[in-house]
Amino acid sequence: MKIRVDFVTNSSSSSFVLFGVESDRIKISEDDRAEIDRVGLEEFWSDKTDDSLLCFGFGEYNTYVGITMNTIFGVKELADLKVSEVTKRVADELNKVCNTTFTEKDIAYVEEVTYT
Repeated sequence: MKIRVDFVTNSSSSSFVLFGVESDRIKISEDDRAEIDRVGLEEFWSDKTDDSLLCFGFGEYNTYVGITMNTIFGVKELADLKVSEVTKRVADELNKVCNTTFTEKDIAYVEEVTYT
C-alpha cells in the first residue's frame, strides 16, 4: 500500500499533508505586508521559511504554514516523536520563525487536495 506524506502532483490534482496553521492566523507586520505586495504571498513565505523545517502550502480555500509529513518522516529527531510532541515542535518552530505564541493546541493536522 502506498501512503502519501507530502506534496503530490499529477495532471488532475495536487495535495499536501502537514501539521500547521492557516497563514492568516500569523500576524504580519506592515513591512511584511509591503514585501508580500512586492513579491507575492508564495515567495514571501518561501523566503521566510527557507532556513527552517517549515513550508508553505496552498489549499483549495486556505493557505498554510507548517511541517509536512514528509519532513516529519525524513528527519530522525521528528520521526520518533508522538503526535503531541510533533505539534509542540511545530508550534515551537512557528514561534521561532514567525515571532508568534502558538501552543501545540493551536496546531492542526491539514490534508488538502486541489484539482486542476
